[in-house]
Amino acid sequence: MLMWQRTMFLAFAGTFIACDVHDPPVPERLPAIIQVIPWDTLKINIRDSLPVNVTDTVTVLTLGGGCSSEGDTEVHAQSVDVFVIRPYDYRIPRESRGGTICPADIRWFSHQAPVMFTEPGHKQIFIVGQEGSGDTLMAVRSILTVY
Repeated sequence: MLMWQRTMFLAFAGTFIACDVHDPPVPERLPAIIQVIPWDTLKINIRDSLPVNVTDTVTVLTLGGGCSSEGDTEVHAQSVDVFVIRPYDYRIPRESRGGTICPADIRWFSHQAPVMFTEPGHKQIFIVGQEGSGDTLMAVRSILTVY
């Protein structure tokens, strides 16, 4: 082996031995952030009225950052008059990041939720998510008319 090859081999071998090799942090599925600060405008698209037996899509924009990725959206019909929408995103919790540094970018994730009401009348849609970056859950209620 040539001298420069041996030197390069030892340099790389030393680098790998010195590194603390461990599994990367695993993102957790958490309620999505739907409102950053209390006076912030919510980014939710819901119609004011809807015909009976017509499926419409409710869109909820949620906030993420450099250690976040878009998750799924749960939609539950609690009764013929009420839908509950729960958007989720994936985040790496601060305490499990170790030395991982998250980019300081802001990301918006678009969650789509289909809703359909089978009877006319005044209906309610609740969107449940996190307020800010803490653990406080909040629910936003919208009322629409089904005709």
